[in-house]
Amino acid sequence: MNDKFDSFSGLLRGALGDRLMAGSDMVDLFTEDVLFEFPYAPEGLPRRLGFIDADDIAAAAVACLVSAEPLNDDRILTGPEALSYEDTAGILSEVTGRTIRHVPLSPRDLALRFEAQGLPPDYAGILAGLDETIRTGVEDRTTDGVAGLTGKAAGSFRQFAGGNVGRWQA
Repeated sequence: MNDKFDSFSGLLRGALGDRLMAGSDMVDLFTEDVLFEFPYAPEGLPRRLGFIDADDIAAAAVACLVSAEPLNDDRILTGPEALSYEDTAGILSEVTGRTIRHVPLSPRDLALRFEAQGLPPDYAGILAGLDETIRTGVEDRTTDGVAGLTGKAAGSFRQFAGGNVGRWQA
């Protein structure tokens, strides 16, 4: 776009790091236990989310910040397709050449997992509750929010995984 855009985008990418947005939760996909178990879902029917790459979130944020006119509205940003946790595990298996599986957890077990990763119990419970809400299908959608703001379609989860496969194979 322009130098101002590239500067802000680089700053936001640096702040977000190697993360992918999944619904309301930032999920770090680079930890070994997540890569092998992918446990971030309560048990039950598959839920789908419009997984979005942090670079697309950063680009959309920059577009908002440098817009000549105030947007004065809310935008829902998603990736180009809604995927279940099983779908993402399959894609990760394909791109890494390793068997990746999704292990569903009950809301209580999910909260305990978050606590074991260092989150305070109250916050762990809130995150587990958000994931429980996903079970209702509320996040089973996609939008053109990224393209509307940046002029470029959001990248897919497969593109994200393929672009980061070297980090997981280390």
